Amino acid sequence: ALSASDIDGIIAIGYFTDKQIQSLRAISGNITFLDSSPNELLYDSVVLNFELGIKQALDYLRSVGHTRIGYIGPKQLSDETQRMVLEPRRRYYEHYMREAGLFEQNLIFETPMRNQIAVEHELQLRLSAIDSDKRPSAIEETAIGAIHALRSLHLRIPEDISIVSFNDTVMSSVVEPALTSISPHLDYMAATAVQLVHQRASTPAHQPERHFPQKIVIPPALVVRNSTMPYPKPIEYEKTGS
Repeated sequence: ALSASDIDGIIAIGYFTDKQIQSLRAISGNITFLDSSPNELLYDSVVLNFELGIKQALDYLRSVGHTRIGYIGPKQLSDETQRMVLEPRRRYYEHYMREAGLFEQNLIFETPMRNQIAVEHELQLRLSAIDSDKRPSAIEETAIGAIHALRSLHLRIPEDISIVSFNDTVMSSVVEPALTSISPHLDYMAATAVQLVHQRASTPAHQPERHFPQKIVIPPALVVRNSTMPYPKPIEYEKTGS
């Protein structure tokens, strides 16, 4: 088992319960949370600006002519305090679409987080029951399962439906077509977490550079690939990545 003498700090990735956090504190009080921020008064954290990412995706889709933009993802999840809250990307999507006067409840496809089979099943079921002129022309916040579902319905990507993925993983660039994605800059987030841990580490050879916690919010970036195209007719838009 690890003890306080074994390590100088901890990078905790994801959400943790109060009990789990107390277990981590028993090992080291120098904890940096990556992708969550349970207590900004005590711990360093590195999180993504989800609202900006959703805005980038929706701004882009609208700029190339899309107005019927759907969303795939969970409705709720547990936050840092283990309360059930509206999933932030879903919340920002709905707010944006309502403000733009484009919100339609039937364009939301509720699926569990990171469940490719559920995404595929829900899309197949819902899209097969929707008239072609009522289908979304673009789908935001999705997974590889969406590609399988659309192909099973003989829908072409991006000719029939464009897709934007939120997390720009390795799979985003190697699937066919390569996915337009919101990149969270995972490498930079991880490097920032390491830097924060180092700044507050206390060892015989290193004194803490600061004693107060910091929360770093990372802005994502839009990477345009081949899973999106203008609607209803092509216009100029520079693509990056492959």
